[in-house]
Amino acid sequence: MLAEYLHCACFQALPLFSQMQENYVLKSTEGISIWFILIWLGGDAFNLVGGLRQEVLPTMIGLAAYYCFCDLVLIWQWWYYGTYYRHGQPIATRDTEQTPLLQRESPVTPGRWMQKWDAFMAVFSSHHLKLLKYLLTLAFVLVTAIAAYVAADSHPPSSDPGPGMRWDAQLLGWLSAVLYLSSRIPQIFKNRHTKCAGLSLALFIFAVGGNVTYVLSILLKDTSMPYLVENMSWIVGSVGTIFLDGIVFYQFILYAPERAALEADRS
Repeated sequence: MLAEYLHCACFQALPLFSQMQENYVLKSTEGISIWFILIWLGGDAFNLVGGLRQEVLPTMIGLAAYYCFCDLVLIWQWWYYGTYYRHGQPIATRDTEQTPLLQRESPVTPGRWMQKWDAFMAVFSSHHLKLLKYLLTLAFVLVTAIAAYVAADSHPPSSDPGPGMRWDAQLLGWLSAVLYLSSRIPQIFKNRHTKCAGLSLALFIFAVGGNVTYVLSILLKDTSMPYLVENMSWIVGSVGTIFLDGIVFYQFILYAPERAALEADRS
């Protein structure tokens, strides 16, 4: 049983975490569309409220809440790295190197706690950082899997048919599905300019795996027609985003040579 939750955690808990890590390493969010994040946040918020109203699986509600938190962190990263950094370099450093002495103004510098964190991370070698990254990822997956297992175990299957079809929950669920499908569109258009540079491929790999296991968690519980109709918005949203993520995978392959050239120029 725990292995099943561990499998779901690997796919469902890591997508946005991988993009946050990518943003931190690059000190930039230029590869990700802010509209992608904002619309995704709207979809996650409607998904959370709709799931609560419809009383769906506890793991589905927990993941929706987790995604809302990750969306907010990505929005904060977009603001932070857009305010204090340009092309991965602190604005103060770039201004000091490129601006004449008499024209220099008070530099905009990153927050002290972020500077302290960067200084702390600089102590580790690249080999140690990779090892630390994998250990933290493994710990994160294990904690998420155990939390999902405990949450599901505390809500054992019941003969109670549940609240039945709720129009407000269904409306929120369909709004969530529309927003999930719409969120990929600005990112797909942005990728035409950025060539997917700065975008985490793992974000979409884990997102596809998460959506597949998400649909399976619904189908494995019950395949009766009333239950499927009740959860149809969540199924449609997941299946639709799998198709759109396939377009992003195609862009990663199509733009690979140009992306390599861009990254070589920046380095």
